[in-house]
Amino acid sequence: MRIWTPEKSSEMKDDQYFYQDLNRYYFGAGTTFKQLMESDLVPIKLQVIYNRYLQEDTSLEMSMADFLSELQADSIKERVLSALKMRVHVMLPQEKQSGLFREKIMTVKEWNRLRADLAGEWVFREIELSKRALLFFEV
Repeated sequence: MRIWTPEKSSEMKDDQYFYQDLNRYYFGAGTTFKQLMESDLVPIKLQVIYNRYLQEDTSLEMSMADFLSELQADSIKERVLSALKMRVHVMLPQEKQSGLFREKIMTVKEWNRLRADLAGEWVFREIELSKRALLFFEV
């Protein structure tokens, strides 16, 4: 397993990382598109997908969490991310105990449906993409 973190910087945060295993790529929720585009570990095909489908109305300084927070339902961006089998790891508050959270892993479509109901009571942890879906995605 290879893990990437940004170059040593005073602005480096714990939620800015990228790693992979045999089946998936994982991105920290605070990782910006600029960090992903400049990394040698991120597949070139993913960079091409960003430039072709996701770049409109986004900034390279935007974090993955900010991007998903502003994602519109049934948009081309949502369809591309669904085709890549993107899943988000979100921390949701426990209903019966205040101050406690549980992790839920959901697809992008599930996230867009649930987001309106949560009203800011969530924390992004991680985003994952399927290597197989990326392999078969036609650019």
